[in-house]
Amino acid sequence: MDESDLQTVPVDNTYREVITLNGRDFQRYAVENSIYFAPVDDDEIERLHYQHELFNMVFENRLIFPPVPRPRRILECGSGSGAWAIEVAEQYPECEVIGLDIYPYPVPEEIPDNVDFQVDDLNSP
Repeated sequence: MDESDLQTVPVDNTYREVITLNGRDFQRYAVENSIYFAPVDDDEIERLHYQHELFNMVFENRLIFPPVPRPRRILECGSGSGAWAIEVAEQYPECEVIGLDIYPYPVPEEIPDNVDFQVDDLNSP
């Protein structure tokens, strides 16, 4: 067992619980702990994908600032829909990419082997 595995735990169902407010789904844990207040439903995933595409247009498909010629490990905090992590993993197949978010968003069926999505509360010790 890798030493880093000693610090990981299975995702508690608490992170999956949602509450519906004004017709939108929000993560109960995030709202009750005053951590994150954006919805976590399909409409939000779609908005995040559009936002990613807009940034691609504005930044001419540059994903990393400043340029790093051969990144080895990338941690994306607040990975949301996972679009950026997936795209950067495809662009740098030798790089280990970890996408971290407080909510377990659905992960697309086909993702690069070098990307791993994890759930954690970055506000806790």
